[in-house]
Amino acid sequence: MTLILLSAILDAAEERKLIERNPAAGKRRRVKERKPRRTQLDTATAIEALLFAAGELDAEAQEHPQTKVRLLPRRAIVATLLLSGPRIGELVDDRWADVDLANDRIQYDSKTPAGCRWVRLLPALHDELATLKAQRDPSPDDYVFGTARGGRQSESNIRNRVLSKAVERANEHLARAREAPLPHLTPHSCRRTFASIRYALGASPAEVMAALGHTDPSLALAVYAQAMRMSEEEKARLRALVEGTRDSLGSRWGQDDVRESPQIATIESEGASRRKAAGSRRKVGQP
Repeated sequence: MTLILLSAILDAAEERKLIERNPAAGKRRRVKERKPRRTQLDTATAIEALLFAAGELDAEAQEHPQTKVRLLPRRAIVATLLLSGPRIGELVDDRWADVDLANDRIQYDSKTPAGCRWVRLLPALHDELATLKAQRDPSPDDYVFGTARGGRQSESNIRNRVLSKAVERANEHLARAREAPLPHLTPHSCRRTFASIRYALGASPAEVMAALGHTDPSLALAVYAQAMRMSEEEKARLRALVEGTRDSLGSRWGQDDVRESPQIATIESEGASRRKAAGSRRKVGQP
């Protein structure tokens, strides 16, 4: 923007013969804009930590002396973003009439033919929404994630009070566990995460594109390329995580406030086994 303004000023100076030529003119003088970094979660550890953190914030809010009757269900919101991939506007617009628990599906409508779609509820998300519905006993016209007064939730609340706070808390746990921190996440990051999860479950790019409500395959294909580099072990962990029950989501993060990384624990366990085996061999060789 600065270069464009400077070029316009120098164009005027050139026309008035104040300078011989405009040094800021021409394509070679234009600086390419850096593309924003696209983020997503592509490990079961990261997803589990985020969901546990959101649930922990829910529990703390319930214990607050000024708690309102209708709390903002952070964990259910984060689970819905990660495991069904709505746009943020679709998330806050959804009503309970759009949640078909009997047939394991949820409906989103972004007012376009491709955007109006049913998305299959993964088992963990089904349990999450079923629990929320049982707690609230809503009418079909109620917003799924409405305000305390039943109105439409603001998108900024989802970004700032839910997603950002959950990431911040999750990173505290990950730091204590000596795990890599979560990147900056947006609702769009969650859509990319959902696409990655669907690929781990064996979906095709066309199926993922339909679930995202896209006609342009660019996002689905971009995430597909990353998902194909994911190890089979990581894909299996993702499948086990999202096809489990609600209680299995983030359960191992609640065992201890300061816990060891599963990777570190595995390495140390293997080391202990090797030491034990070596000790046994030494005893066998003794007279």
